[in-house]
Amino acid sequence: MIQALPHCPPGLYSGRCMSRLLAAYLLAAILGGCATEPAANDVAPRSVPATMTPASQPIPRSAAYTGDAPCAACHPGIAETYRQTNKARAITRFSPSTAIERFDRAVVHDTLRDLSYEVFVRGDTLYQREFRRDADGRLTHERTHPAAYVIGSGNATRSYLMAVNGYLTEMPVTWYVHRGKWDLSPGYREANDRFGRQINLACISCHNGPVTHVPFTQNRYEPLDPGITCERCHGPASDHVAARRAGPRPAGPDPTIVNPARLDRDARLSICQQCHLAGILVFKEGEDPTTYQPGRPLSGNRTVFVPEGELTGEESVGIDSHPVRLSRSACYRNSAMTCTTCHDPHRPATLLEPDHYNNACRNCHTPGGEGRGRCSRPGAHDTVDRGNCVSCHLRQGGTTNVPHVIFTDHWIRKNPGPPRNPDAGRPAFDQPDPLHLVALQQAGRGAHVIAPRTTRTASDDLERAVAYFDFYETMHRVPAYIDTVLFRARRGFARGADLTDARIALARALAEADSLEAAVGVLREAARHAPDHAWVQFWLGAFEADRGHLAEARTALERAVALQPYLIEAQSKLADVLFRDGQVAAARRQLETVVTLDPVHQPRAWYNLGIARQQMGAPDSAAAAFERAVLLEPDLAEAHLQLGSYYLARQALDDAARSFTRAIRAAPDNPAGYGSLGLVYLRAGRTREARRMFEKVLALDPRNEAARDLLRQRH
Repeated sequence: MIQALPHCPPGLYSGRCMSRLLAAYLLAAILGGCATEPAANDVAPRSVPATMTPASQPIPRSAAYTGDAPCAACHPGIAETYRQTNKARAITRFSPSTAIERFDRAVVHDTLRDLSYEVFVRGDTLYQREFRRDADGRLTHERTHPAAYVIGSGNATRSYLMAVNGYLTEMPVTWYVHRGKWDLSPGYREANDRFGRQINLACISCHNGPVTHVPFTQNRYEPLDPGITCERCHGPASDHVAARRAGPRPAGPDPTIVNPARLDRDARLSICQQCHLAGILVFKEGEDPTTYQPGRPLSGNRTVFVPEGELTGEESVGIDSHPVRLSRSACYRNSAMTCTTCHDPHRPATLLEPDHYNNACRNCHTPGGEGRGRCSRPGAHDTVDRGNCVSCHLRQGGTTNVPHVIFTDHWIRKNPGPPRNPDAGRPAFDQPDPLHLVALQQAGRGAHVIAPRTTRTASDDLERAVAYFDFYETMHRVPAYIDTVLFRARRGFARGADLTDARIALARALAEADSLEAAVGVLREAARHAPDHAWVQFWLGAFEADRGHLAEARTALERAVALQPYLIEAQSKLADVLFRDGQVAAARRQLETVVTLDPVHQPRAWYNLGIARQQMGAPDSAAAAFERAVLLEPDLAEAHLQLGSYYLARQALDDAARSFTRAIRAAPDNPAGYGSLGLVYLRAGRTREARRMFEKVLALDPRNEAARDLLRQRH
């Protein structure tokens, strides 16, 4: 099942989208999904509350965000209880005094990459340590990083973010509250991104209040003011604060702030669904996760796509699926029910009355009235005026996509079935056949069921092209999706629609289909339509480089860097182009810029910097760069080989042997590691071991005459 795939625009751009995590894994309070018609055993009320009042006008988009301090000054009671909610704790700073984790130095091991992790606290900071030991128990790799933020309310999980010069990434180990254990972060068993999983704008926007994102970067932000703020649901409050400071509140609705209670049902649901309706998000031109404001229809900001099976799966109970499952309930379809019918957004569950949820049910299922029902379970309540509605009609258990957590399935049914195994969650698409993606909409003014959108416009074609490429790149790499992207994008453009993301998707799909010339043509046209779009320039430069047109590539990449100096991908690609063009000194300067911007997440840049320094006659500083590269990526075989050669040239045979051995471990099919280690053994007088290494070289590369000559010399 697709989790909260808060759209990864960067996935369309660089291929390093965090969608293998699918951001809602990080925070139990952030949910989402899609729905179908209810089953026959759903619980349905007989009385339907009156519909809500019409939507108020959204506040002016010129209003600015103020933060929660002005809100608390006038609404101290609400502010105090809200600070205790999951939303207010969506992102926090770590504090040992409030930590719920158990720090017993338990080791978490990733068997696929043979890396181990442990979490510990030093002073007031949480650290995560990655390490590896060889077969004899010797430490061969180690790196440790501090956590900048905790992401997750602590009701189900607590994951951790690190910040390096403003670039936010997730850390590899998560605390699972229900199991009381450390384990790899969700999705890391399938694809261990270690310390480099980028936190994109859609993710951080739904876990936090207003953020200052550096445009066109995937994950660079100004320092966060942690927690989801009042303005997430009430809109930017600067006009409201100014008006209240200028005089008393006027009678009637206040036009300077959004009061969700005064909105109609669709508008209220849009506020919740800005973070809780998950899937592959395709944003309208000029829109992003931060531009939605309460009171606006969510459809004007984005389109949400999911695989069609998400709408019919009986067991698709994702960590992000509460609104979807609720939408399948007859209670939801046959009433004016919204999320706040049961959930108080300003108070945590611990402060609610003991019978709060039962009372929410009784509002429709009135004892003695038309909503009166009997339970067939032996020993259960006779009527709805007694018992616990939730325990009988909402199933609690694990999710289909995140392990070790227990969630409430919000599909209200007479017989919801047994709970799911909490340890069964696994995000994966294993089937070889392509899936059909559907765009979601609120279907039916009465039912409000989330269902497939039926419109087929030119804009719809372009949005589908973006969604299919995103899905192909980040979740389900089936080649058939490329044909769909090409067909949809071409038809949408031919019918007169336009969307910059679709131009990028079309170009990248063409490149996947080995049509680089056509891809460049698409991007040149995109650059004419959006001359200041840094990602357009990046991909134009990347594809020109792939064609061998280095001058054109450099021009486009320099334009991308000028538009956004913090676009690390463009900085790195520019260095590559300079190096290929023989401009080693310029490439070195460019690479030093890259590792200055982000010294932690760029092991390949450190390696390339070592090569540049080496070619410029600076072997010692080159070795320092290679050392940094293997510290960050222990399986970077090329860097180990370069280090081994550096040590071998200086007769540091033990160090050389160690580096070449690690190169062999990282790339066991590369004969260079065996041949180099054989040379070390020769110099050390260990001819038998040397012979074994040269024989291994010939087994991998039968035409390697150098190894054959060495074997003849030592026969």
